[in-house]
Amino acid sequence: MTSPVLRSALRFYRSDFLMYAAVAVVTAVSSWVALEAWKANWKVPFAYIGGDGGLIAAHFKTVLETGWYEVQPLLGAPSSQIYYDWKVADNLHFMWAWLLGHLLGNPFLAENVYYFIGYIFAGLTAAWFMRTVGMSRLMTIVMATLYAIAPFHFIRNENHMWFASYYSVPLALVVVYWIISGQPLWSRRPNVNVVWGVLTGRGVATLLCLAISGTASTYYSFYTLMFFAAAGLIALVRYRRWTRFIGAALAGLFLLAVMVLNMLPDILYAHENGANTQAVARTPGSSYVFSLRLSDLLLPVPFHRIPELAELRAAYETVFGPSERPVLGVVAGLGLLLAIGFAIYRISAVARPRGIRPALGPTQQAVGHLTALTLLGLLISTAGGFSVLIALFTSDVRGWNRMSILLALFCISIVGLLVDATLRRFAVAGIRRKLAPVLAFVVAVVIFSIGYYDQTPPGIAVQDYAGTAASFKEDAAFIAKIDKTIPTGASVLQLPYRRFPETTRVNDVSDSDQLMPYLHSATTHWSGGGIKGRPLVEWQGTLGTLPTTRLVAATAASGFSGILVDRKPYADDGDLIVAQLTRSLGKPLVVSDDGRRVFFSTERATTGIAKLYSAAEQTEIKNRTTQAVYAYSEPNFDRDGYNFLSTINAGYKVGIELDNPTDKSVTLDLTFRIADGEGPTNFTLNFPDGSALAGTAVAHGTTMTTPVTVGPGKTYLPITLASGKPIERIDGIRGTLKVTSVTALDTRLSELLARVTVPVAEQTTTK
Repeated sequence: MTSPVLRSALRFYRSDFLMYAAVAVVTAVSSWVALEAWKANWKVPFAYIGGDGGLIAAHFKTVLETGWYEVQPLLGAPSSQIYYDWKVADNLHFMWAWLLGHLLGNPFLAENVYYFIGYIFAGLTAAWFMRTVGMSRLMTIVMATLYAIAPFHFIRNENHMWFASYYSVPLALVVVYWIISGQPLWSRRPNVNVVWGVLTGRGVATLLCLAISGTASTYYSFYTLMFFAAAGLIALVRYRRWTRFIGAALAGLFLLAVMVLNMLPDILYAHENGANTQAVARTPGSSYVFSLRLSDLLLPVPFHRIPELAELRAAYETVFGPSERPVLGVVAGLGLLLAIGFAIYRISAVARPRGIRPALGPTQQAVGHLTALTLLGLLISTAGGFSVLIALFTSDVRGWNRMSILLALFCISIVGLLVDATLRRFAVAGIRRKLAPVLAFVVAVVIFSIGYYDQTPPGIAVQDYAGTAASFKEDAAFIAKIDKTIPTGASVLQLPYRRFPETTRVNDVSDSDQLMPYLHSATTHWSGGGIKGRPLVEWQGTLGTLPTTRLVAATAASGFSGILVDRKPYADDGDLIVAQLTRSLGKPLVVSDDGRRVFFSTERATTGIAKLYSAAEQTEIKNRTTQAVYAYSEPNFDRDGYNFLSTINAGYKVGIELDNPTDKSVTLDLTFRIADGEGPTNFTLNFPDGSALAGTAVAHGTTMTTPVTVGPGKTYLPITLASGKPIERIDGIRGTLKVTSVTALDTRLSELLARVTVPVAEQTTTK
């Protein structure tokens, strides 16, 4: 008779608890060593300015300061940074940002800790998936760790934190596996109390997995929905049970509902304020550019430890162009090849007479399911695959190469299952029972060593911690000097105006660089960082078209205490604008150590405009400057997101959109450039009052200026051909006629600023 204590100890030993603990420890140690995390200053973001790292850091800081990420009053001055225009269902990461930020008291420490524990979370959830498909505990420890430290994790790093935090993926794919293997999704635990059976049953597990997935990632959830559809159909055909298909459909509906619930504030904001198609532009062509390429999956990891493999990868990217590097690594890559081989084998087996078809054991069935899911993922995401067809209906999802981290889980699991099966064969073949575990352990160590060596080259795993910390310290000191020269809570205009987010780099400067001052300031309001496409942000673009003397006057009248110039985005390294601002405002008060950033105080200009304008006129200048009508051309396929089929069906229409954020009519001087590659073409710009402006568009372009008065809200000025014929298309989407360089200057504002004939700081005449 064994004692109760011994029986409990045996149950604990035989449970998976120790295995999960081992996964957590091995993953933590492996990640720590691969990242060389002991070299980092953990209170400095691992990924700082230069990519999307600044954006992620700003999110963590905003959540700690305001409680959530959607509105940051210190950015987009004098308005706010409003993220409602970027619809995502990624709220779980912001919840973690809030929790860790309050526990640790430092947003950047919280960011780095969340990035690190993401490795551990990924290992644990992958371990559950692997146990679900039937992998042994020992092999699960190895394969789950290799999945957690996949090259994808290091390549994405903190620049793409939400994609790097892929620990929700295995949870969703467990549900997918249940579907394709014909298991029920909504059952309760049998032979126990009904309530306890429901709470501990499969149905609650399904709900929790999908709730986490739908709250963690829009992209991964969208992929999961497609797997639900395919796996449900496969289960229906194979098992001929409608209940399995209906269960999959219910799971998909629940996941979709969770996603919509997470995006509900964004949806309501768009309903109240109108859609903003410019905030995050997605075009159908991007679905092909960012699709998955089989060669990307199988080629070596960038900066591989073996020089010849590193050179092979570099040569490939030189010849065929760079990508987002969705590389699998050698272990998962082997799994992909095995999946393809298994699929060919099974197809050939179907051709045999029914009596001699090989029977499938549990391992083969699991490998078969994983193979089907792997090939399905490839068909969806590969270049020219179903992703292109999906792009005909929506271009919101474009990064299909990110499917690679789902494929990695399938492929690594295939390798683990087949290694387990091989070890069992050796055991049956006569290896002594005591030696079998030793052999299994040796094989596990060898596989892990090969995988770790292959997947974690310092070139992708280790950040420039020392360089980042030095830049962070210099920037902090620079911004601290600015804060000392201006009142608490003051506003600073940032030049040049960079549309944000996701705009093209200029002179290798990321659009998220404009967030740097905010990261080091607690109370100062910065003009940068507003979400593009709204008039209360785009006024900065209109301001930038003014002569510098008038720009300074409008800036001072608008309540800005200073102007911060980033020289690097300018073609002349900012020499002209700095010289002009120096003439208008005097020598800069603060210059960064590298000379890149220059800060001017507007105090002298503020004194000058007080002599030139009354208080009421200053208020009018402020309102007309910061609430300027936003003018842009329609369509702009390079700037806006759009639906391919709806564009084809609607025909090609050209015009100018004027967005007036005020409740009053505004008279404008509208300037635009119009060209026709097959011109000359006579056209007409049509105004709301029925009048029109006639002109001729030539191949090299024609610039025209005309007065126009627009009421509150959006006003569309269509451009039609004088002949009355529709505009011809040149490539199935775009037409020959194109409008660019649209600006709308407030006529009354121009009249007010016309008084500025010398630098306003030198103003001597009084109002």
